[in-house]
Amino acid sequence: MKTAKRYVLFESDSDLSEEEFQELGRVITKRHGEMPIIGLAASRRAMIVRTTAEVAARMREPEATIDIRGKTVKTVLVSGAIGKLKKRAEKEGRDRLAKFLSDEFFTEFQSALSQDQKWGESTKAVKTSIAFGVTDTGQNYVLSVENGTTLLQKVAPGTSAEFSFEGTYETWTKVVKGEVDLQSAVLKGLLKFRGSITKILMYRDRFMRVAEIMRSVPKEF
Repeated sequence: MKTAKRYVLFESDSDLSEEEFQELGRVITKRHGEMPIIGLAASRRAMIVRTTAEVAARMREPEATIDIRGKTVKTVLVSGAIGKLKKRAEKEGRDRLAKFLSDEFFTEFQSALSQDQKWGESTKAVKTSIAFGVTDTGQNYVLSVENGTTLLQKVAPGTSAEFSFEGTYETWTKVVKGEVDLQSAVLKGLLKFRGSITKILMYRDRFMRVAEIMRSVPKEF
């Protein structure tokens, strides 16, 4: 019998820094073992829930509270809940697609990365950060990776990262539709790249996986 995938959903009374997120990961690993950790905001649309308490009630799982440097973080351990509740949402006719490159899209993008086994395995010994910028809408996100844990945060323009990719909405649309791959977009000057060329070649397969997962997120243009 196939075992349902287990992971932890969390919500915090305020945004967690990268260091606080890592600390949360250590606490959860100590309690439950290694498993994906997903912010509730990254799953709200698919699940049609607003709080971890509601998830806990629906899935009949206990809710726990963790103090991270004075911030209250509520968590619930679930097994396959997102898929089940999304099917319920579709049945009820309330499912809709996230607008590509919207804040909602990026939260779902993080959720997809966090649940992707191939991505998790390939980043176990990696510590890096990748900035994504949409030049004509002003949206900027930084993807932080450390030992298999992924955190995607909205940031101010010019926030530093080890690597960064910037381009227009039209260019990112072409990348995610597969009309041009990430490497070709950089070589053709469609995407502006900053970072070490030598190191990015070492991470090439991982960057390609990021693009693949971005393509897989349900969305509308």
